[in-house]
Amino acid sequence: MSADRNDDIEVFALGSCGKPEGEVITADQVHRGLFDWKLGGEAAKVSIAAQEFAFDNMARFLAPHLKRSVRIVRFPSEQIPGAMLQYLDLDETRPEGLEALMGQAWHDADMTNCEIQQGSDDGTAIEALFNSMPAKTL
Repeated sequence: MSADRNDDIEVFALGSCGKPEGEVITADQVHRGLFDWKLGGEAAKVSIAAQEFAFDNMARFLAPHLKRSVRIVRFPSEQIPGAMLQYLDLDETRPEGLEALMGQAWHDADMTNCEIQQGSDDGTAIEALFNSMPAKTL
C-alpha cells in the first residue's frame, strides 16, 4: 500500500481500557515522598494519562494545518467500573485481576463489533481497517 501526499489521514486509537479520571488528594497528601509515589509506579500512571491527553490535543491542533482531511477514530470502550480500579496497577498479576481485565477487553471488543454491525461511521472505518490487513498465514 502506498500513500499519496494528498490522501486523507486516518488515525486509529486503541486503548487497553478506559482510564479512571483523576484522583482525590486531601490537603495532608499533597507533599508526597518517594514511597507515597510507590517508588515511581504512581508517576508512571500519571505519565501514561498525560501522554494520552497530549496525543489528543496535538492531533486536534495539527489537523487543520495539514491541508488534508484528518480523522481520528477511537475504538469503542467504556469507563471502567470502580470495582476494577484495584486491578489497574502496572504490575498487577493476580489471577482475578487478569480475569477482570480480560472481561473488560471482551466487553470492549463486543462494543466494537456492535459499531461495525450498526454501520456507524467509526464502525465502518474500523471494518475497513480490519479488511485492509493482510491475512496471516501459518
